[in-house]
Amino acid sequence: MDREDLDDSYWNDHLSAYFELPFGYKPQDKKVTQKMIGLLENPDVFGFHGDRQRKPCVRCAVVGTGGVLRGSNKGEKIDAHDYVFRVNHALMDEPFAKDVGKKLSFYIFFPESHNRRNKLVASAHALQIYIPFKTPDLPYITQWLYNRTLPKCGVPWCEIPLNANVNRTTTKVVHPDFIRYVFVNYMDTSLSLRPTTGAMTVFLAIQLCDVVNIYGFGYDPRFYAHYYDHQKVPKQQADGDIRWGNHDYSEESRLWQRLHEEKIITWHNRQDYSPNTAVP
Repeated sequence: MDREDLDDSYWNDHLSAYFELPFGYKPQDKKVTQKMIGLLENPDVFGFHGDRQRKPCVRCAVVGTGGVLRGSNKGEKIDAHDYVFRVNHALMDEPFAKDVGKKLSFYIFFPESHNRRNKLVASAHALQIYIPFKTPDLPYITQWLYNRTLPKCGVPWCEIPLNANVNRTTTKVVHPDFIRYVFVNYMDTSLSLRPTTGAMTVFLAIQLCDVVNIYGFGYDPRFYAHYYDHQKVPKQQADGDIRWGNHDYSEESRLWQRLHEEKIITWHNRQDYSPNTAVP
Protein backbone atom coordinates (compact mmCIF):
# COMPACT_ATOMS: atom_id res chain seq x y z
CA MET A 1 0.00 0.00 0.00
CA ASP A 2 1.19 3.54 -0.71
CA ARG A 3 -0.12 7.09 -0.94
CA GLU A 4 -1.38 6.63 -4.52
CA ASP A 5 -4.03 4.29 -3.13
CA LEU A 6 -5.64 7.29 -1.40
CA ASP A 7 -6.51 9.06 -4.65
CA ASP A 8 -10.25 9.81 -4.45
CA SER A 9 -11.19 8.23 -7.76
CA TYR A 10 -9.18 5.07 -7.08
CA TRP A 11 -10.46 4.77 -3.53
CA ASN A 12 -14.11 5.36 -4.43
CA ASP A 13 -14.25 3.47 -7.72
CA HIS A 14 -12.03 0.55 -6.87
CA LEU A 15 -10.42 0.04 -3.48
CA SER A 16 -13.56 0.58 -1.36
CA ALA A 17 -16.19 -0.14 -4.01
CA TYR A 18 -16.47 -3.92 -4.23
CA PHE A 19 -14.73 -6.15 -1.71
CA GLU A 20 -14.29 -6.35 2.04
CA LEU A 21 -10.98 -7.24 3.68
CA PRO A 22 -8.77 -8.97 2.82
CA PHE A 23 -9.71 -8.39 -0.85
CA GLY A 24 -10.66 -4.72 -0.63
CA TYR A 25 -11.35 -1.86 1.78
CA LYS A 26 -15.14 -1.80 1.68
CA PRO A 27 -16.55 -0.31 3.97
CA GLN A 28 -13.39 0.82 5.80
CA ASP A 29 -12.90 4.31 7.18
CA LYS A 30 -10.69 6.17 4.73
CA LYS A 31 -9.31 8.35 7.53
CA VAL A 32 -7.89 5.30 9.31
CA THR A 33 -6.36 4.08 6.06
CA GLN A 34 -4.93 7.53 5.35
CA LYS A 35 -3.31 7.61 8.75
CA MET A 36 -1.90 4.09 8.34
CA ILE A 37 -0.40 4.79 4.92
CA GLY A 38 0.81 8.21 6.04
CA LEU A 39 2.81 6.59 8.82
CA LEU A 40 4.59 4.15 6.51
CA GLU A 41 7.95 5.14 5.10
CA ASN A 42 7.81 2.11 2.78
CA PRO A 43 11.52 1.34 2.49
CA ASP A 44 12.94 -0.11 -0.71
CA VAL A 45 12.57 -3.90 -0.59
CA PHE A 46 16.19 -4.74 -1.35
CA GLY A 47 17.81 -1.49 -0.24
CA PHE A 48 16.41 -2.08 3.24
CA HIS A 49 18.84 -4.96 3.64
CA GLY A 50 21.86 -2.84 2.72
CA ASP A 51 22.17 -3.86 -0.92
CA ARG A 52 23.04 -1.03 -3.26
CA GLN A 53 21.04 -2.66 -6.02
CA ARG A 54 19.16 -5.84 -6.77
CA LYS A 55 21.43 -8.80 -7.46
CA PRO A 56 21.33 -10.28 -10.99
CA CYS A 57 19.94 -13.53 -9.61
CA VAL A 58 18.13 -13.41 -6.28
CA ARG A 59 17.79 -16.73 -4.44
CA CYS A 60 15.10 -16.87 -1.76
CA ALA A 61 13.90 -19.40 0.79
CA VAL A 62 10.35 -19.32 2.13
CA VAL A 63 10.11 -21.10 5.47
CA GLY A 64 6.73 -22.27 6.73
CA THR A 65 6.01 -23.89 10.07
CA GLY A 66 5.11 -27.40 8.90
CA GLY A 67 6.26 -30.43 10.85
CA VAL A 68 7.98 -31.71 7.71
CA LEU A 69 10.91 -29.48 8.72
CA ARG A 70 11.51 -31.32 11.97
CA GLY A 71 14.58 -33.49 11.64
CA SER A 72 15.28 -32.20 8.13
CA ASN A 73 18.68 -30.59 8.90
CA LYS A 74 17.93 -27.89 6.30
CA GLY A 75 19.05 -24.96 8.45
CA GLU A 76 22.37 -24.28 6.72
CA LYS A 77 20.88 -24.57 3.23
CA ILE A 78 18.06 -22.19 4.16
CA ASP A 79 20.45 -19.60 5.58
CA ALA A 80 22.63 -19.78 2.44
CA HIS A 81 19.93 -18.01 0.39
CA ASP A 82 20.18 -14.28 -0.39
CA TYR A 83 16.91 -13.65 1.46
CA VAL A 84 14.76 -15.72 3.80
CA PHE A 85 11.01 -15.22 4.23
CA ARG A 86 9.37 -16.48 7.43
CA VAL A 87 5.80 -16.42 8.70
CA ASN A 88 3.90 -16.35 11.98
CA HIS A 89 5.69 -17.91 14.99
CA ALA A 90 8.91 -18.55 13.03
CA LEU A 91 10.79 -20.12 15.94
CA MET A 92 14.52 -20.14 15.13
CA ASP A 93 16.13 -20.73 18.52
CA GLU A 94 17.51 -24.06 19.72
CA PRO A 95 16.76 -26.87 19.11
CA PHE A 96 15.06 -25.77 15.88
CA ALA A 97 17.89 -23.84 14.19
CA LYS A 98 19.55 -26.92 12.64
CA ASP A 99 16.30 -27.69 10.82
CA VAL A 100 14.98 -24.20 9.99
CA GLY A 101 17.99 -21.87 10.13
CA LYS A 102 18.26 -18.43 11.75
CA LYS A 103 18.43 -15.98 8.87
CA LEU A 104 15.45 -13.62 8.51
CA SER A 105 14.99 -11.01 5.80
CA PHE A 106 11.20 -10.72 5.47
CA TYR A 107 8.72 -11.42 8.28
CA ILE A 108 5.06 -11.79 7.23
CA PHE A 109 2.33 -11.71 9.86
CA PHE A 110 -1.18 -10.70 10.92
CA PRO A 111 -2.22 -9.75 14.48
CA GLU A 112 -3.03 -13.19 15.82
CA SER A 113 0.02 -14.84 14.29
CA HIS A 114 2.64 -12.42 15.61
CA ASN A 115 4.67 -13.80 18.50
CA ARG A 116 6.19 -10.91 20.45
CA ARG A 117 8.08 -13.35 22.68
CA ASN A 118 10.11 -14.53 19.69
CA LYS A 119 13.41 -12.80 20.51
CA LEU A 120 15.08 -13.69 17.22
CA VAL A 121 12.26 -12.15 15.20
CA ALA A 122 12.34 -9.11 17.48
CA SER A 123 16.06 -8.57 17.03
CA ALA A 124 16.42 -9.39 13.32
CA HIS A 125 16.99 -6.70 10.71
CA ALA A 126 13.95 -7.80 8.76
CA LEU A 127 11.34 -6.05 6.66
CA GLN A 128 7.98 -6.47 8.41
CA ILE A 129 5.14 -7.30 6.00
CA TYR A 130 1.66 -6.98 7.46
CA ILE A 131 -1.44 -8.67 6.02
CA PRO A 132 -4.76 -7.20 7.25
CA PHE A 133 -7.55 -9.77 7.00
CA LYS A 134 -10.41 -8.07 8.86
CA THR A 135 -11.68 -4.67 10.01
CA PRO A 136 -9.90 -4.47 13.43
CA ASP A 137 -6.55 -5.17 11.74
CA LEU A 138 -6.33 -1.64 10.33
CA PRO A 139 -6.68 0.43 13.54
CA TYR A 140 -4.55 -2.20 15.27
CA ILE A 141 -1.47 -1.60 13.11
CA THR A 142 -2.19 2.12 12.71
CA GLN A 143 -2.25 2.83 16.42
CA TRP A 144 0.83 0.73 17.02
CA LEU A 145 2.79 2.58 14.35
CA TYR A 146 1.57 5.91 15.67
CA ASN A 147 2.31 5.71 19.41
CA ARG A 148 3.07 2.08 20.37
CA THR A 149 -0.38 1.52 21.89
CA LEU A 150 -3.17 -0.78 20.75
CA PRO A 151 -6.91 -0.19 20.36
CA LYS A 152 -9.39 -2.02 22.56
CA CYS A 153 -11.29 -4.24 20.15
CA GLY A 154 -12.76 -6.72 22.62
CA VAL A 155 -10.62 -9.73 21.74
CA PRO A 156 -7.46 -10.97 23.54
CA TRP A 157 -5.04 -10.55 20.64
CA CYS A 158 -5.79 -6.81 20.54
CA GLU A 159 -4.03 -6.41 23.87
CA ILE A 160 -0.77 -8.11 22.84
CA PRO A 161 2.00 -5.64 21.91
CA LEU A 162 3.98 -6.16 18.75
CA ASN A 163 7.75 -6.36 18.57
CA ALA A 164 9.53 -3.03 18.75
CA ASN A 165 10.97 -3.49 15.28
CA VAL A 166 7.46 -3.28 13.80
CA ASN A 167 7.69 0.45 13.16
CA ARG A 168 7.28 3.14 10.52
CA THR A 169 10.62 2.52 8.84
CA THR A 170 10.44 -1.28 8.67
CA THR A 171 6.81 -2.03 7.82
CA LYS A 172 4.89 -2.56 4.61
CA VAL A 173 1.20 -3.47 4.22
CA VAL A 174 0.18 -5.97 1.54
CA HIS A 175 -2.19 -4.52 -1.04
CA PRO A 176 -5.66 -6.15 -1.18
CA ASP A 177 -5.43 -6.40 -4.97
CA PHE A 178 -2.46 -8.73 -4.57
CA ILE A 179 -4.27 -10.87 -2.02
CA ARG A 180 -7.23 -11.14 -4.39
CA TYR A 181 -4.95 -11.94 -7.32
CA VAL A 182 -3.40 -14.86 -5.43
CA PHE A 183 -6.74 -16.19 -4.23
CA VAL A 184 -8.73 -15.90 -7.47
CA ASN A 185 -6.04 -17.29 -9.72
CA TYR A 186 -4.65 -20.07 -7.56
CA MET A 187 -6.70 -20.91 -4.46
CA ASP A 188 -10.39 -20.14 -5.00
CA THR A 189 -12.24 -23.29 -3.95
CA SER A 190 -15.59 -23.80 -2.25
CA LEU A 191 -13.69 -24.90 0.87
CA SER A 192 -11.37 -21.89 1.18
CA LEU A 193 -12.29 -18.35 2.24
CA ARG A 194 -8.90 -16.71 1.78
CA PRO A 195 -5.27 -17.64 1.12
CA THR A 196 -3.08 -18.72 4.01
CA THR A 197 -0.31 -16.43 5.22
CA GLY A 198 2.15 -19.00 3.93
CA ALA A 199 0.61 -18.97 0.47
CA MET A 200 0.73 -15.18 0.36
CA THR A 201 4.39 -15.32 1.33
CA VAL A 202 5.29 -17.81 -1.39
CA PHE A 203 3.71 -15.60 -4.03
CA LEU A 204 5.42 -12.51 -2.65
CA ALA A 205 8.71 -14.36 -3.03
CA ILE A 206 7.83 -15.44 -6.58
CA GLN A 207 7.25 -11.79 -7.48
CA LEU A 208 10.52 -10.60 -5.92
CA CYS A 209 12.99 -13.42 -6.48
CA ASP A 210 14.48 -15.40 -9.37
CA VAL A 211 14.89 -18.68 -7.49
CA VAL A 212 12.35 -19.70 -4.83
CA ASN A 213 12.78 -22.71 -2.54
CA ILE A 214 9.96 -23.43 -0.08
CA TYR A 215 10.35 -25.42 3.14
CA GLY A 216 7.83 -26.46 5.77
CA PHE A 217 4.76 -26.35 3.52
CA GLY A 218 1.99 -28.87 3.13
CA TYR A 219 0.31 -30.71 6.00
CA ASP A 220 1.62 -34.25 5.81
CA PRO A 221 0.26 -37.13 7.98
CA ARG A 222 3.83 -38.47 8.28
CA PHE A 223 4.72 -35.48 10.48
CA TYR A 224 3.23 -33.28 13.18
CA ALA A 225 1.39 -30.13 12.18
CA HIS A 226 4.29 -27.85 13.22
CA TYR A 227 8.01 -28.40 13.66
CA TYR A 228 7.93 -26.79 17.11
CA ASP A 229 5.12 -28.81 18.75
CA HIS A 230 3.41 -32.19 18.79
CA GLN A 231 0.04 -31.13 17.44
CA LYS A 232 -1.34 -33.73 15.07
CA VAL A 233 -2.22 -32.94 11.49
CA PRO A 234 -6.00 -32.55 11.03
CA LYS A 235 -7.73 -35.76 10.03
CA GLN A 236 -8.14 -36.46 6.35
CA GLN A 237 -11.65 -36.27 4.95
CA ALA A 238 -13.31 -39.20 3.20
CA ASP A 239 -11.78 -38.04 -0.08
CA GLY A 240 -8.33 -37.96 1.51
CA ASP A 241 -8.09 -34.15 1.62
CA ILE A 242 -7.16 -32.04 4.64
CA ARG A 243 -9.24 -28.97 5.40
CA TRP A 244 -8.91 -26.79 8.48
CA GLY A 245 -10.56 -23.54 9.42
CA ASN A 246 -10.77 -21.17 6.45
CA HIS A 247 -8.30 -23.11 4.33
CA ASP A 248 -8.16 -26.04 1.93
CA TYR A 249 -4.68 -27.37 2.68
CA SER A 250 -4.77 -30.28 0.28
CA GLU A 251 -5.60 -27.99 -2.62
CA GLU A 252 -2.73 -25.76 -1.52
CA SER A 253 -0.38 -28.76 -1.53
CA ARG A 254 -1.49 -29.63 -5.06
CA LEU A 255 -0.65 -26.05 -6.04
CA TRP A 256 2.88 -26.39 -4.63
CA GLN A 257 3.31 -29.64 -6.52
CA ARG A 258 2.16 -28.04 -9.78
CA LEU A 259 4.46 -25.02 -9.36
CA HIS A 260 7.28 -27.42 -8.48
CA GLU A 261 6.69 -29.47 -11.63
CA GLU A 262 6.59 -26.28 -13.71
CA LYS A 263 9.91 -25.22 -12.11
CA ILE A 264 8.46 -21.99 -10.75
CA ILE A 265 9.51 -23.06 -7.25
CA THR A 266 11.32 -25.97 -5.64
CA TRP A 267 9.18 -27.59 -2.95
CA HIS A 268 11.26 -29.41 -0.35
CA ASN A 269 8.66 -31.85 0.98
CA ARG A 270 10.83 -34.86 1.95
CA GLN A 271 9.01 -37.27 -0.32
CA ASP A 272 11.85 -39.75 0.20
CA TYR A 273 11.25 -39.84 3.96
CA SER A 274 9.96 -43.19 5.25
CA PRO A 275 9.43 -43.29 9.01
CA ASN A 276 9.93 -46.65 10.66
CA THR A 277 7.38 -46.09 13.38
CA ALA A 278 6.23 -42.53 13.98
CA VAL A 279 7.04 -38.97 13.08
CA PRO A 280 10.24 -37.61 14.68
